[in-house]
Amino acid sequence: MALLGGCSAADRGDAAAKEKIASQPALGLMTTLPILWAEGDDFGAMLSADAQSHWAFDVLGRSHDVIAVDLLTPEALASLDLLVLAQPRMLSAPENVALDDWVRGGGHALIFADPLLTGHSEYGIGDKRRPQDVVLLDTILARWGLILGSATPRTETAFVSLGGGSLPLEAEGAFTRAEPADGAQADCRDRLGAVLMICSIGQGRAVLLADAAVLESHETPGLPVIAALQELLAMAGDGASVDTAQKRGTTGE
Repeated sequence: MALLGGCSAADRGDAAAKEKIASQPALGLMTTLPILWAEGDDFGAMLSADAQSHWAFDVLGRSHDVIAVDLLTPEALASLDLLVLAQPRMLSAPENVALDDWVRGGGHALIFADPLLTGHSEYGIGDKRRPQDVVLLDTILARWGLILGSATPRTETAFVSLGGGSLPLEAEGAFTRAEPADGAQADCRDRLGAVLMICSIGQGRAVLLADAAVLESHETPGLPVIAALQELLAMAGDGASVDTAQKRGTTGE
């Protein structure tokens, strides 16, 4: 939806919030998940000042000016300090080139690439408003020397320790490394049993998670899950490392 391109967190707050956001780094968000707007048929209600925002949108907005990105172009990417692709639609060939060039030139990206979403959607299969059930990022992953494997079914949510937080996993995939396509250079290192990759690509960085369960619920999770999202943002933004990443159990936290 083209009209999303000019929307930012400042458009959804009061004057004091707008002044604070103006001094924050710019975070571009491209997603098919209902993070920017809740699912529903009443568009007016979604735009209302009383509409409840997604908890992840609020977390992103604490440290960044969140800007909705509808199309990846060199011009759109040039103004960003961090790009978050959260289960995005399939990228066009020019968008893959623009993204690769931007990261190699020093851009930082956090990518949620889920091979099989598990969250409920109000929209049926085939509805263009429905989140992307299966991520389609093979082209850019190949350019960075990565292959995303199929999802691993789970009977219940698993949680893994990430920094000081707890990251939920549901039907997550796994990355494997390969030679980057077209002779490109990339150095990717796995975390969390290959569900998480940290890649140095040219002068930039990309952090890729083969699951989007942490973002699928509109309900605000517990503090450990919020902390895990903040850790992912820090890893992508300033290169904070994960000291330990061990399974913490298989029941909700």
